[in-house]
Amino acid sequence: MRGPARYLQTVDIRAAEADDYPAFAALFPELESGDPTPKLQKWSDEIAPQTVLAVVGQEVLGYLFYQRLHDDIYVRHLVVAPGARRAGAGRALLGWLRAHKGRARRWRLNVKPGNVPAVALYRSVGMEVAHWSLALRLSFEQWSTFPEPARGVVSGLLDPELDAAAERALGLPEGQVAHARASRRVVVGVIDGAEVVGLALFDPGFPGAFPFRARTPAHARALAEGTRPHVREDDLQFVVEGDEALRAASLAAGAVIRMETWHMEGPI
Repeated sequence: MRGPARYLQTVDIRAAEADDYPAFAALFPELESGDPTPKLQKWSDEIAPQTVLAVVGQEVLGYLFYQRLHDDIYVRHLVVAPGARRAGAGRALLGWLRAHKGRARRWRLNVKPGNVPAVALYRSVGMEVAHWSLALRLSFEQWSTFPEPARGVVSGLLDPELDAAAERALGLPEGQVAHARASRRVVVGVIDGAEVVGLALFDPGFPGAFPFRARTPAHARALAEGTRPHVREDDLQFVVEGDEALRAASLAAGAVIRMETWHMEGPI
């Protein structure tokens, strides 16, 4: 028997372990993100502790990697093996997360617009599209074509005392910056006067910046310049979320679109 019909047993959910790396590595490409599969060390240190698996017997049908951010839960990956789709694994994983939500009030995730079954699943559990996201690549030479920031605008590593102010000013979930610091991300900020007007959480191991938020394209240029000491390549990968001005400026400068997604969220 082939396809979902062969999964007649109940789908069980269990915590991931370091030894589950081969199953994770086999499923990760199904995200079709174009990103390299994370190495074993990253899996063991950062991903496995926040991952649950959908299993039937010893067979892993899928996995869900999530992050808790105070009142929010961010679903980073939800992957089901092609041959196990429509067997209830994805719904079972989301059901486990809802049952173990703790203090969380909302959940959120990114999904490709063309993934119609996934979008329908997320809508069925109360999520709706909040904004679009674009993963882009732009060289630092191309960044120099953006408007110059005004005198007095400074960028560099953000003082941890400004983390909460940055989240409020730029519409980020509470606790996202602290979580990024704990995960060894480089936290870069832009200050204009006394205000935080830009923030990038840069992952040197990826490498790339997500989120990457700035008040104006000029502030975005300053933010990119602030990340440059930490980037080994000649370009920067970053994610634009619902910001039409930054999207237009990036594409006008020649940015390469790596992936387009919808950001969905709702009460959990």
